Amino acid sequence: MTTRYKAYIASPLTGLDETEREEVYRKLNDLKEICKDYDIEAYIPGKFTDPVKNPEVEPYAVYQTDRDRVRTSDLFVLLAVKPSFGAGQEVEIAYNSLIPMMILQPKGSDLSRMVAGVPSRLKYVASFDDESLEKCFREGVLLLKPHIERRRSGSSFSQSNTIGKTINLLREENNLSLDELSTALGISSEELDFIERSDDYSVNPSMIIISRLATALGVDPERILFSDFHDRKLNEFASKLVKVLKKLPYTEIVGARTKDHAINDEDLMTMVMRLILEEN
Repeated sequence: MTTRYKAYIASPLTGLDETEREEVYRKLNDLKEICKDYDIEAYIPGKFTDPVKNPEVEPYAVYQTDRDRVRTSDLFVLLAVKPSFGAGQEVEIAYNSLIPMMILQPKGSDLSRMVAGVPSRLKYVASFDDESLEKCFREGVLLLKPHIERRRSGSSFSQSNTIGKTINLLREENNLSLDELSTALGISSEELDFIERSDDYSVNPSMIIISRLATALGVDPERILFSDFHDRKLNEFASKLVKVLKKLPYTEIVGARTKDHAINDEDLMTMVMRLILEEN
């Protein structure tokens, strides 16, 4: 049966001893089973990129895999049983993607101020012990479920490859290689290749990257973000042109006529451009 929503359940794994790791995985599996009651498919990154069980996975592959899984999730859950740099980064990715998040910490433990301070209104934080973990988790899901549904139905990004295809097209029009453009942006060529190939949900580029791309490619940032950029600009120009033509005095048009009674294109263009600039 296909589930409707996806959850990413993060937890610290690096630096834990075997007993701690077994306990963390037990809790993760419990949460994964509970997710099924709410039509949610849970993804546990440790089962694919565990630092102990999967040492062969390259660091960038871990970064890319975990980031993509966070961005394409509907719910982010952090089981904060230990301090973790990796989990902190995942929290930031979830926040930037406007994903509802749930942070669960053991009673009596301290939560990183960086994590606790994430300014998301779509955040549920609770302290638990072994007896109350399930209760806390279910309460969090019920509280966040309306936000999950609204985000899914109202998302402006689609799973099409609008941004990536546009960047690829503009890069080739400018005769730039992946290495040349990525160097100008300050990112790796692998990351730029990922952006060009991936859907908009997975990419979710920052405005800083969009701005740098626009500068490097010599285009308006909107050209990268919107597939109907040219239609937008044509409509904008047409709208202004209608206003301009309505303002053209009859005497100016008559005065711009040549001996054969045709309007002089150069003079008319000058008048139109002058009035367009006045509109702005």
